[in-house]
Amino acid sequence: MKENLSQEIKEIFTKSIDWARLELEYMKLTAAEKVTILMGTALFAAIVMIMFLPILIMLLFSLVGAFKLIMPTALAYLTVAGIEIVVVLIIYLLRKQLIFNPISKFITKLIIDKSNDHE
Repeated sequence: MKENLSQEIKEIFTKSIDWARLELEYMKLTAAEKVTILMGTALFAAIVMIMFLPILIMLLFSLVGAFKLIMPTALAYLTVAGIEIVVVLIIYLLRKQLIFNPISKFITKLIIDKSNDHE
């Protein structure tokens, strides 16, 4: 009886170690997946911003060209600069709603994902 109980305890201990190793491996794979998704999203956002910058510059210069038709050139550039300052100020004032909240929501959904939990 003692030998049988001792053998069962050894078997349970061995299976527990195997289970812990598998859990650690699963955690590593899950962490790697989430870091990959996070880095991919950050890279995509950076590429989109870099591609959008020349478009924004061209649009601002075309706005200056439109304003040149109704006002002097210097005033057209000042007007567009003023519009750009107002837009930057609005983005700065609403940075929590426009930038921080969506990023934190994305990271929270990525880290605390209930659908990927295994049983």
